[in-house]
Amino acid sequence: MADIFMSYARSDKARVEPIAKALQGRGFDVFWDMEATPDALAGAIAHAKAVIAVWSQASVAAPVAHEINT
Repeated sequence: MADIFMSYARSDKARVEPIAKALQGRGFDVFWDMEATPDALAGAIAHAKAVIAVWSQASVAAPVAHEINT
């Protein structure tokens, strides 16, 4: 599983990509595919060593898409 799970609003993908690529360039395995299935998201969160929440106006305003029980 990934070292880092990045959480962000889908509309912010273009802004998040350079951050994810920079982390990958430093050798981290980064999970930032917000179009994955809920089960894949839950597994990635549960097994990540770190979680980065990218907050923006879009992410704060977005309704919660899934409730994940771990």
